[in-house]
Amino acid sequence: MSAGDPARATRQMRHRTRLAGILAATLTALPASAQDAASILALICGRTVHYFSPELGNQIEYTAPDGSAYLWHSGNEVLVLGIWEVTEITPDIGEVCYVYRPGSFGADDPGSEFCFDWEMLISDVPQDGVRDGDPYNLASGLPPFALPFSRPVSVAALRTEFPDQPPERACGTLMM
Repeated sequence: MSAGDPARATRQMRHRTRLAGILAATLTALPASAQDAASILALICGRTVHYFSPELGNQIEYTAPDGSAYLWHSGNEVLVLGIWEVTEITPDIGEVCYVYRPGSFGADDPGSEFCFDWEMLISDVPQDGVRDGDPYNLASGLPPFALPFSRPVSVAALRTEFPDQPPERACGTLMM
């Protein structure tokens, strides 16, 4: 087969189109039925997830493959540093827990732990709110700008200023 083979070029184009469709579906579709630990791990590991709720404002969190968590949220001028772990509660139900350092949420905060099952995790995520890698360089420890509280940030606008990154290496095994 020569490099200029039209049939090969057509197969390659179909393959690229199929891969792009799979990637787009992974990042934009948050299926309500996926509740197991593996699905949670696949959703957040090595990715940055956007959240918005009227009660908490904007939150954007990068969950690094090494277990570090970098939470950027409205109302705070610094990132909240922590760790994360996915556990299996039952074979069909998992949860992710984030543990943050003492003082992260105020001077009297002794350290905070927040655990979320699938439904709780995705309830405040906009449709396009999952991004590969760390496009905002949150692992640097510095937020790029102050997040607004009362209105959701536009993920589409942020994609223009902070381009998508290639997917990161896979995470390790589940913690059970």
